[in-house]
Amino acid sequence: MIEIFTAKWCGPCVELKMKMLNVPHVNIDVDENPELAKSRGVNAVPSIFITENGTETKILGMPGSEFFEKYSV
Repeated sequence: MIEIFTAKWCGPCVELKMKMLNVPHVNIDVDENPELAKSRGVNAVPSIFITENGTETKILGMPGSEFFEKYSV
């Protein structure tokens, strides 16, 4: 599962949204869901949480090309 915490006012988030068209994910707006963002420890956007096989990885900012190669469908 991939969760992406973003904001409408965030330039890199808008760019990331366009790059994520072929990557299954859940988009969470921090302004619309502040308590969820706080509970997940989000203090910068975009923040990406990837959960695989019970392990969670957090990426801050724009991920590299290997992310898109690995998760695109």
